[in-house]
Parts: sequence; C-alpha cells; structure tokens
Amino acid sequence: MAKRRRKGGRSGRRFAFRRAVRLAVLAAAACGAIGAGAWIGFAGGKDLISARIATAGDAIVRRAGLTVEDVTVTGRHYTRAHEILAALDVSRGDPITAIDPETARQRVVALDWVRSASVMRLYPDTIHIAIEEHEPMAIWRRGDVTSLIDERGAVVSDLDVRSFPHLPMVEGPGAADAAPEFLAELGRRPAISGRVSASVRVGERRWSLRLDNGVIVHLPEDGVGRALDELVGLDQAQGLIDRDVAVVDMRLPDRVTVMPGRHGASRPERDAAGGAGART
Repeated sequence: MAKRRRKGGRSGRRFAFRRAVRLAVLAAAACGAIGAGAWIGFAGGKDLISARIATAGDAIVRRAGLTVEDVTVTGRHYTRAHEILAALDVSRGDPITAIDPETARQRVVALDWVRSASVMRLYPDTIHIAIEEHEPMAIWRRGDVTSLIDERGAVVSDLDVRSFPHLPMVEGPGAADAAPEFLAELGRRPAISGRVSASVRVGERRWSLRLDNGVIVHLPEDGVGRALDELVGLDQAQGLIDRDVAVVDMRLPDRVTVMPGRHGASRPERDAAGGAGART
C-alpha cells in the first residue's frame, strides 16, 4: 500500500506538471493574441480581436474605479462651461484611460476665448483643465462686422461683443493690429480718452478720433503722443472740444486747424491760437 501511495503521488505530480505546462502554453498563446490584437488596433485595424481587447480593457478599468466622475477647470472667466465639456467630449462613467489629454487640449484651445490650455488625468476619477484666456481690449468694427480683440490685437470672438459695451471702439482696416499701441497712448490721457466714442484707422497709417459730441479730431501719422498732449492743453485752456466746432485737424506739426460747427459755419476757419487757418 505504501508503494502504491508513492506511485500515486508521483502520478499526481506528473499530472500537475502536465497541467502547468498546458496552462503556460495557453497563457503564452493568449499573450501573443493580445499583443497581436493591441498592435493591430494601434495600427488602425478594426478586427474582432482588438475590439474584444478594448471591451475587456474598459471593463477592467471600470471595475477598478478608473472612470470619469468629475471635471475641474481653472482659469475660466469668459469661456462657457458647456463649451469646455463639449470640447472635452467625455461623459461621466467613461474610462479615464480613454481620454487622450493632447487631443482634448487641442479641442479646448480651438475655443474662441482660450489662448492656451493643458488637460490632465488625475487618477482615479478626475479630468483637470487649466486654461489661459484672451483678455478683451477693444471692439473692432469694419463695415458690418464687429469683433472683440485682445491686448495683442488678435480677434477673440464675433459673438460676445454686446457683453462688453465699456470697451473702446476701433474702426477700419488695420485697426486691430495698430490698436494696442495707440490705445495705450490714448489711455494715458484720460481727459481725452473718456470723450472718445471711436478711434478710426485711416489708410492703415494714422488715426482720427470721433468724440462723444460728434467732433472729429484728425491726428498726425507721426508724433501721436505730442498731438494728444497738445489737444489736452488746448481743451483745458480754451474748452476746445466743447466749442462749436466740427473738426480739429492736427495733421500738420506747426498748426491746429479748426473747422466751425453748424452754428459757426458762416465764420471763417480759425486756428486754435486765434489766427486765420488754412484747411488741410
């Protein structure tokens, strides 16, 4: 009986060994199939093996709790939350590993207000988006089209203009590109900038101001800062802006020419110092 037990023990060990070998072979085959399926799927194939592997992988991820349950955003002020979620293209319960951060980032950056963005997977269940937005500086009008432009002169959006009635208006071709430098110069003289209803780019080389009372001020192509200082001085000394004038022409460096308004149209034009002026 003892010998039979030893023989039976050896037989059991041989059976266990054969079973282990068989399992190892099957496991190797399975790994090979998985590797082939993963490679085919990566290469863009749509075969049954890769589809089954993807389904199995999603199931494993879900069982592990690695699903999207929250989306957090920092830096958002003007961009609407639903636009970000639509660009992210993810739903609660999706496998978090299925989100490609770079692809999602590119879609978020394509939104009007977004200048730059980063998208991160924060395991186990959160997608975090950090964005930097354009800062609206002015409204740019050319013909019937109006757009918001940022501090660099880049167009931000054509849709949200009415939400920013306090922003300065610039008009004309080329106004957006030239606006940052000019509006900074104008903003340093609040006595004038507060009266401007629109800054008009003329010939893509100089500016004219349309004031809130209808007066037009033609500025020179060069020496804009000097001309604005002179305009402030004349207004403080003579109340020039609120006099009965239609146009203040400052294009010539040695004179300021004033065109009378409607009530003074019968009077000859005078320069700002009181002498006779030639229209330019």
